[in-house]
Amino acid sequence: MPDLEDGRGAVDCKDTAHTTMLVTKEDYWRGQKRRIAWLLAVWAAVGFGLAIIGAPALNEVSFGGVPLGFWMAQQGAIFVFVALIWI
Repeated sequence: MPDLEDGRGAVDCKDTAHTTMLVTKEDYWRGQKRRIAWLLAVWAAVGFGLAIIGAPALNEVSFGGVPLGFWMAQQGAIFVFVALIWI
């Protein structure tokens, strides 16, 4: 955990340009909650949208001899979840 600066609850963080900036705890968690919401939205769109709702349309395409809708429901959502873990 980074050291806290003065008594305001600001945390010493580094941005993408590798310069030091102070971010309050509230700003940090607001950003993390936004990131979590987007990642869950992507996962839900793939898991429910493509695998369940869009399965009839995807089943018209074959992937490795298996209908794409079935493949997306069985493997695709899991692959997307694992990829989101690394983000």
